[in-house]
Amino acid sequence: MLDKGMVTQTTAFLFDYVLPAAADYFAAEQALSQAYNATKNLANCQLAANLAIRRACEACVAMDGLTDRAHIETGQSLTAIRAAIDPLCTINGYHRADAFVRVSAAANAYKHSDLSNPRHPISSFGNILAVGLGFGLDGFGIGKYSGVEVILTLSNGQQRKMLGDIPYAARGWLSYLQANGAALPPAPITVCNVAIWP
Repeated sequence: MLDKGMVTQTTAFLFDYVLPAAADYFAAEQALSQAYNATKNLANCQLAANLAIRRACEACVAMDGLTDRAHIETGQSLTAIRAAIDPLCTINGYHRADAFVRVSAAANAYKHSDLSNPRHPISSFGNILAVGLGFGLDGFGIGKYSGVEVILTLSNGQQRKMLGDIPYAARGWLSYLQANGAALPPAPITVCNVAIWP
């Protein structure tokens, strides 16, 4: 019988699969920048763009899978777990609202193509794009300052960088797991070149 007060398996999944998937995504973003900088033409680096999108979605799927695992180990409802994660998506005093909501939406769009659940702020896989972004889009210091990267275009027309959402959502999960009894390593953790822990 599982110890409902511990999140051992969920924590192991985060370290064994989620964080490595995020590292793979960041490597794909770096490769996309190199490919784009060589030609300044997105059409000429479509394979690198597709890889960055795929790696972003794979990281999102892995992270979204933490919710089911935490539900099994804690007995908390999926809705309660998702609600608990959002306020914890904070780094250096900056809260990135709905970071995990967007990560979950990207995961589901990757798996199902079209979305109808009102909790998702996007409606389809087509809302996940690699496009040229200028300085000033999204939050200050989030993602790349220029060039191309993976973004979500939300149903309300706003755009959010996956290089922002994935690290902040990972921070939210680390905080949630610690609050639920996980013994986390004291060593610093960096996701997508963002120091997220401790």
